[in-house]
Amino acid sequence: METYKNCTVEDFSEVVVLITPFQLKQFITIREMEARQLDHSGLLIFYSKYMDDQLLRNTFSKAKLIPVPYGSVLRKELKVRNFFRTVADLRMKKREVEDIANSMLKSRLERLYIFTDREYFNQCLIWYCHKKYKALNVIYGEEGIGSYIRQSTGDKLKNLLYIFYGRIFIGFPLRFVRTLGSNPHIDIYYCRLPEHLPQRRKTVVYKQTLAPAGVNRDKVLKSDRAIILTAPIPDKVNFINAIGDILKAHSFKPSVKLHPRENVAHYEGLRYELVDQRMSSESLEYEDYHFVINFFSSALIDLFIKNYPSDHIITFTVRTVNSNIPLYRKTRMFDSIEDFKSFLDAN
Repeated sequence: METYKNCTVEDFSEVVVLITPFQLKQFITIREMEARQLDHSGLLIFYSKYMDDQLLRNTFSKAKLIPVPYGSVLRKELKVRNFFRTVADLRMKKREVEDIANSMLKSRLERLYIFTDREYFNQCLIWYCHKKYKALNVIYGEEGIGSYIRQSTGDKLKNLLYIFYGRIFIGFPLRFVRTLGSNPHIDIYYCRLPEHLPQRRKTVVYKQTLAPAGVNRDKVLKSDRAIILTAPIPDKVNFINAIGDILKAHSFKPSVKLHPRENVAHYEGLRYELVDQRMSSESLEYEDYHFVINFFSSALIDLFIKNYPSDHIITFTVRTVNSNIPLYRKTRMFDSIEDFKSFLDAN
């Protein structure tokens, strides 16, 4: 398999980094809005192990596709423990990104598409390309609820520390990112709910992505099916089985949609049907489900855009995330399985 270390040197005008199936969907939507050719030889695609490489090859037959080792080159943040080992590791990753840019990206790079600025690879690529290509447009596509989380004062201070330590120890301004899409080098920002973004900069052009067709509310109300959107939660198999058992006891047919980044091997013992993991949650036909059950899922954005009835969205507050996002408070929120059971018993 060709990798960034052994690929041939070519001249690309556009680069995109795709980590999840939903990012692919967003990228296609943005290309349609831009009225730009979806597949052409000037496009370079970096993709993670969470992507279906055959689907990518079918969709972008003329583009250059390069897999990037997620978890190796892509790194989230600076670790406090084993500080110097972490710094040495990040320095090596920075050199890898520079090698990528120097070997594959020549003088005419015009557009860089990014769907998360939290990952280390993406941060480094934005910084390096912005420095090297003066006419570059960095285009950001919102990928989920992370864009709508408001930064706290502590987050801002932590970001300043990251930038300081990054410049001194790594050689580039590493950033702590709480609110996705906050990178200062972003020029164009595509998102589904621009009016809900916690911060908007004057130097950025904000564009709303195309809204999908709405759901049929009557079909939702008549459905006897329910979908559970998973997340990294404690004791998740037993927790999801318990939810499924309650739904089944109330004559609903539950199924489970794993998050694209989760390992199916961690769900041994799950008693309910799994939906194809390669499909993004936003690709589901939500009107086929009477309930959509989530643990602070980004799919919530799509549900509201499609006018899925908010009183049929069940949110369990078992994850340590920012539950103060207004969108979540519009759903039915439960702290425990017992509360959820009591709700169904009463209805």
